[in-house]
Amino acid sequence: MRAGCLIEQEATETTERLCISLFSLFDGIYMHPLFLKASGLTHDVIGSAIEVHKDKGPGLLESIYEWRLTMELGLRGYSTKSQDNMCVLAA
Repeated sequence: MRAGCLIEQEATETTERLCISLFSLFDGIYMHPLFLKASGLTHDVIGSAIEVHKDKGPGLLESIYEWRLTMELGLRGYSTKSQDNMCVLAA
């Protein structure tokens, strides 16, 4: 296992423990049922974007970052779709 993966795993486990302890603090407060799912999705998207930036660095075309981000999200198990063309009709 790469050192970076081990550090990321430890950070994720620490974050999960922190979330669990925070949820116990806010036990009486209503939380949307999809909050944990959305939180995990947010974590994966931001993590993927950071990974792409670390790998590619600054100064490339947006399309390169978009392509690489779709690849990174795919590696994390997400199905993605690039931008599609669409027709806009003016009134």
